[in-house]
Amino acid sequence: MPSTLPMRSISLSFTGCKEFMLFFGERLQYYVTEEVNGREMLTLSDSVSVEETISDSLDSRYNILNSMVVAKTLQDDATLMELMEEYVEEDAFAKKVFNII
Repeated sequence: MPSTLPMRSISLSFTGCKEFMLFFGERLQYYVTEEVNGREMLTLSDSVSVEETISDSLDSRYNILNSMVVAKTLQDDATLMELMEEYVEEDAFAKKVFNII
């Protein structure tokens, strides 16, 4: 789903960027355009993707979900089941500890 996001100028040499969550196998294609003399000019077009697994030291539900996708892709059912159980436990803990305001 294409969308346009303006980049806010933070200083003369740096412009703020948007952060995206990508999972294993996903690819984000992006374009950077500049307005020069009232005309929009394409200055960069590229893509980024998650090709490797994230370090196990980064414990988060997103990391568990990413590892689940990797395990499913590799057809490692034992690891997938372990990760699914871990995710359910983490999710239950988060629901118990954090209240929606």
